[in-house]
Amino acid sequence: MTLKYIFVTVIVVLVTKMSKWNYTGKDVSKEKAEESLKTIKDACFGCDVHRPDCSIAKAAGDISAMIEEERL
Repeated sequence: MTLKYIFVTVIVVLVTKMSKWNYTGKDVSKEKAEESLKTIKDACFGCDVHRPDCSIAKAAGDISAMIEEERL
């Protein structure tokens, strides 16, 4: 095994690692998850009090958790 082969294999593994969206099982890239998280946060109404049943906060939390899982 050459160093070049090992390097290329590591790059392919790192590039193709994706998280799964737990509601549908779809593979999602880190970039797409971060883009979606930004969009969800932009949709926030900026309420003074955040309730645990807020669908916007739940979606943001789910996407954040997915991104964190990918980093582990």
